[in-house]
Amino acid sequence: MKALKHKSRKALNLHARRASFIFSFLYFFPFSLFFFFDFFLFSSFFFPSRLYLFHAHHNQFCVSITIMLRNSVLSVQRRYLSNTFARRLNDKAPSSKQEDIHALYNTKEHDADHHKDEQLRSLADHDHHSSGPTQKTPDGFKPSVNAEFDE
Repeated sequence: MKALKHKSRKALNLHARRASFIFSFLYFFPFSLFFFFDFFLFSSFFFPSRLYLFHAHHNQFCVSITIMLRNSVLSVQRRYLSNTFARRLNDKAPSSKQEDIHALYNTKEHDADHHKDEQLRSLADHDHHSSGPTQKTPDGFKPSVNAEFDE
């Protein structure tokens, strides 16, 4: 079961990498064209009266085209990746789907960080609500407001 899960995750990673390579090529290709033509049109200072206007229009056109292409590529990429991921989850049994979701969003590190954040937040709340000077415990923390309930 673990080997199968690892294999499917590996295949998903391969698909995602392949898709991101294709989309990044499509994303950067218009920019490369833009700079390529810009390089040649930069010589327009030899013929300023003829080519300067064309150079300005070309820049505006290229910028609008690249923005349009970038937006369409990003939307297609988002749709493709979300559909692929949803399809992978739907191919499995409901129990393993829950396990996958749990593995993705509830890792041990995430839980530990979340617990640490909660502790710091509660300490900050206690510091904020406490009135007057309080004694610190030997480990350096101020005693809790609800000390009798903590134990």
